[in-house]
Amino acid sequence: MSGVVNRYQAHLEDYLDHYEQTIYLSTGDEIVLHADSSLAKLDSSLIDSVVVRPVIKERAVVEAVTNVNNNVELLASSSRLPRGVALHQGDEGQLVRTFAFDTTRSVRITPTNFRRRSYLAVGQAVPVFTRGGQSGAGGLVAPNKVNQSLTGQTASEDEAYRFQTRFEDFVEPPTPEPEPEPENILLREPATSEATVNPAGADSTGTRPELTVVTRNPPRNRREARSARALLRGERPIPELNRVYKYRSGLVKPSRLTFRVNYLKTEADNDPLFAGLNNFAANPQGFTRQPLGILFKGNIIDLFEDFSITGGLRVPTNFNGTEYFLTAENRKQRLDKIVSVYRRNRRVTGDFFRRLNPQTPPTAEENTLLAQFGVRYPLDVFRSLRATATLRRDRFQTLPTELAALQSRPDNQQRIGARLEYVFDNTLPLATNMRIGTRYKVYSDFYKSFDISFSENGPNSGFQPGFLGIFGFDARHYQRLDKRSILALRLAGATNFGGQKILYYLGGADNSLINTFNEDIPTPQTGNFVFQDLANPLRGFDINIRNGGTYALANAELRVPIFNYIFRNLRSKFLRDFQVVSFFDVGSAWSGSDPFDEDNPVNITFYPDPNNNDPDVTTPISIRVRRFRDPIIYGYGFGARTTLFGYFIRADYGWGVETSVRGPGKLHLSLGMDF
Repeated sequence: MSGVVNRYQAHLEDYLDHYEQTIYLSTGDEIVLHADSSLAKLDSSLIDSVVVRPVIKERAVVEAVTNVNNNVELLASSSRLPRGVALHQGDEGQLVRTFAFDTTRSVRITPTNFRRRSYLAVGQAVPVFTRGGQSGAGGLVAPNKVNQSLTGQTASEDEAYRFQTRFEDFVEPPTPEPEPEPENILLREPATSEATVNPAGADSTGTRPELTVVTRNPPRNRREARSARALLRGERPIPELNRVYKYRSGLVKPSRLTFRVNYLKTEADNDPLFAGLNNFAANPQGFTRQPLGILFKGNIIDLFEDFSITGGLRVPTNFNGTEYFLTAENRKQRLDKIVSVYRRNRRVTGDFFRRLNPQTPPTAEENTLLAQFGVRYPLDVFRSLRATATLRRDRFQTLPTELAALQSRPDNQQRIGARLEYVFDNTLPLATNMRIGTRYKVYSDFYKSFDISFSENGPNSGFQPGFLGIFGFDARHYQRLDKRSILALRLAGATNFGGQKILYYLGGADNSLINTFNEDIPTPQTGNFVFQDLANPLRGFDINIRNGGTYALANAELRVPIFNYIFRNLRSKFLRDFQVVSFFDVGSAWSGSDPFDEDNPVNITFYPDPNNNDPDVTTPISIRVRRFRDPIIYGYGFGARTTLFGYFIRADYGWGVETSVRGPGKLHLSLGMDF
């Protein structure tokens, strides 16, 4: 009403709403006449008695308790104290006022000039409170300027627009002048003890001596000093009400950093961590797949999920090593920051090392230490740029189980690297392993070797000649065929450049539980290979059906959730996630610039095998055989996917076609989603 947001209070009051009549008949019946009821016809001889009862109801009465010059922006109160605070926007900034609940207090609301002119501009009477429950024309009393004839006095401009009300004018209490700080009388030389009074009540001059009080705990502020003086006078202490505080927005803390446990889980897992690159020197017998292990993983996040810390430990089921990792993420700003530390330790056993060197013990250990710092910058809701810096150390050594192990030096390799990625993803999940949309990434990796060694002349360090560069892409599209089935397409490839290289093995399925390495396909004898990785999936073949520094791969899957077509509202996750799949994979991997080159290492075979260092196999003759193998291979088949015991399990059975010859069918059992 006044144009300024004030504080109001309300209470319920009783009032007489109407009278209700009850007519008792001689027959024992009753007729109740409500306020809006009447009798059309009734035999009066049947009336025994008539009772009239008043009907009392409650109504809400709202009264203003403040009449300030600025709006009440925020209001908070506690019914337990009972007290409250109100935030005002004043000329000097934001002010906080405290108040107490007082049901007997009310003030008169004075409209602002702007609100008064707003009513007059549209031809409406300016609303005012009436005095003593009376009202003027239309329930309103005109301003004092209109009713000057009633008093015979001329009102000033300010008083002319004060409204008549039954409440007294509210006057803001004057701000008390600041009192001087009370003197700490502990520092004063006391004339007497803590309290000395003449027993007779008067000294020799006839005057009463002053009471000297020594305060052991001096007051902390002016309010406590005034309260102490009031207690000495026998008055009540000053309450902490109607105090005005200066609001300083710069000191406001919207929240404090509070972490909570997001999840703790234990699961079986064989997903390669942190790019999954294997050291080539530590795996001379071929690519070593990540075995199935038990993963212990936990995550804590803060209240607003701006900070996240994830840690885990994975132990393989064959207990030949361990993996540890810790990742911390800062997602508070638009630029996300990620710091990761990873350690892997595993042992390799077998007679392969004996064949390489008869003096080498059969047990070796591979250790990898990795530290990463990454940033992610989203361009929009679908696109993002990502960069990751890596510091890596790979060590391969034979275990000192024999005397020969003490005479061999470990192979240490240190590298610093960086990865740049451009990621696009607008896919939406329809169900488990069912998406629609497109997502792809284009990435480039750079690795540079360096050496840090200690000798008698002091530490030596420096970068080694050559570097490893990788360029790759991975694009996936999910086309919805009907309400439930989709067609998933994938196209991926990678190549390397620089003095150092990475060797890709083609064949098998991602995260496979059944791993078989094809030793009939030779690996390149030339090239400085430092890492090795898998290019999957190409089902119907074993690992190493093709290898090289470059690969290209295409996959297609038709995913049909058959039970969702038959039943509705399936409760069983096994049936709800069950999918029948038909697939087709095609790809190739090669060394050099052309996969159809006759000198492609996949077409060259040496007899005897130069990798076979068996001392029993000695011959002065070496034969180099060139044969033609079609570099492009493909496989097809069918499979099923579903969730079993909380894991999404994929089973595929496919046939591989190499150089127009279809091989026997192979079963691939793996964990994880997508391809």
